[in-house]
Amino acid sequence: MRLKRLEVRGFKSFADRTEFDFTSSLTGIVGPNGCGKSNVVDALKWVLGDQRAKSLRGAEMTDVIFKGAEGREGTSVAEVTVHLEDTTGLLGDRTEVRIGRRLTKDKESHYLIDGQPVRLKDVRDLLLDTGLGVGAYSVMEQGRIDSVLSANPESRRSIFEEAAGISKFKLQKRESLRKLERTEQNLARVQDLLDERARRIRSLRIQAGRARRYRDLRSQLRDIKAAIAVIDGRGYLAAREELRTTIAELEGRLERAESEYAESTARIEAQDAEIREAESAAEIEQERLREAKSRIEQLTSGRDASKRRAEELQIDADGCAERVAELEGQRARRREELATGRAELEALESSVIELHKRLETLQEDSKAARRAVTELEEGRERSREQVLEWLHAKTRNRNAVHDQEVQKRNATAALDRLESRLADLDVDRAGHRSELHDRRAELEELLVRLADVTQREQSGLDELDGADRDVASLARRESTVREEFASVRSRLDVLDGMEQHFEGLDQGPKYLLENEPEGLRGRLLDLLEVSLEDSKALEAALGPYVHALVVDTRTHADEMLATLAREGAGRAM
Repeated sequence: MRLKRLEVRGFKSFADRTEFDFTSSLTGIVGPNGCGKSNVVDALKWVLGDQRAKSLRGAEMTDVIFKGAEGREGTSVAEVTVHLEDTTGLLGDRTEVRIGRRLTKDKESHYLIDGQPVRLKDVRDLLLDTGLGVGAYSVMEQGRIDSVLSANPESRRSIFEEAAGISKFKLQKRESLRKLERTEQNLARVQDLLDERARRIRSLRIQAGRARRYRDLRSQLRDIKAAIAVIDGRGYLAAREELRTTIAELEGRLERAESEYAESTARIEAQDAEIREAESAAEIEQERLREAKSRIEQLTSGRDASKRRAEELQIDADGCAERVAELEGQRARRREELATGRAELEALESSVIELHKRLETLQEDSKAARRAVTELEEGRERSREQVLEWLHAKTRNRNAVHDQEVQKRNATAALDRLESRLADLDVDRAGHRSELHDRRAELEELLVRLADVTQREQSGLDELDGADRDVASLARRESTVREEFASVRSRLDVLDGMEQHFEGLDQGPKYLLENEPEGLRGRLLDLLEVSLEDSKALEAALGPYVHALVVDTRTHADEMLATLAREGAGRAM
């Protein structure tokens, strides 16, 4: 990767558009103090993604925008574009790439690759393993070399890994592991949510059972309403109610009798149809019998074959005769069944007539009972009138005291009987009123319970719908998380495979590890078994030799070096 061109506009001291072409392999920018040499390096660091205003010698990021000078107004935007030429094939099919960054006074920052808006992460991913980017070894500022030399082995190792092209894969592995961890956490949260939803669903099922009980109560309420309606419409005379019940029973029996009559009529008609079909079939069989007999008479004087045919026809004729006899028997049985059905029909008709007569008699009895009640009420009124007349007569006829006393006793007894009857009727009416009042109170209570259950049912149904939606959303989220988990797992497997295939090592060690010549034990790092606490001290002690190859003898080492030289596969340590 080679720096080809740098374009700067509105960045620090570069108010106008300024281009720097780096055409040769080595370029130096010289000039007096304060002419802007460091601003060129700052522009390069800034466009490659530096987010620290302090490293760019500013208090905040908007300080990189040109503020203005004597006779020159400031700009509202800072923009830097760097052109990089790929000479190693890191960019694939592309040979050149343009990376740009734009910042406005409103603190709106944009990154671009080949003129297309991208994220900062995309820029950093593009520059991995190229030596460019924030903190890479491509920019060596004052004091940077001393800091590298005095750095610990872990820091120096990161520089070597960046140069060797390993840091990209390690970064991808770390990101994959982080994504995998987040995915596992998401799965755990999803499982917790599913458990919570399952508990809510169980609760809602209980509420649904209560709703079903509510429907049963509502059905009972309808029955109670019907009973109340019956009670409201019930008369106060038991005889009249019994007559109505009897009339209803007789009407039901009449309806059943009429239904049975209709069924019997239909059955008789079906039997008549079967008899007609049987008679028609018998006539057909008789016709066939006559034809067979005629053919027998015609073929009697024929040859032996004709005789055999005649015998066969005779057998057919016998079968036809048997069939005719069977049909005759069926016809007789059908006629008997028809006669039985007609007798049953006549009996049903007589029963219907009798029921009609009984119904008329009961209706007459009902009318007579109504008349009797009316007569009782009229008799009561007459008795009262008689008592009043007797009282008036007593004042008028003192001489007929004995007769009047007798009449008085008789009238009083009749009046007592009527009043007793009236009291009984009043008691019955009071009882019915009390029962009606109780039923109405029960109805009001049930209506209140019905309203409460209805509200709870609606609330439960709404919550159940919400739970169903949450479960569906969680299912979709779980599917997405599982897909992401599979993707991360796949990428992790790829990275593990790359590590197993010694990606990132030099060509020489990689060639020897892949071919495994005789005497090669492996990498020193793979052969040592130390704890995590001792690994840093070991790496500091070994330095670059941590990736050295271990062989059995000096002879084996010479043979391997000769093989590398012969194959042109690089060098090894």
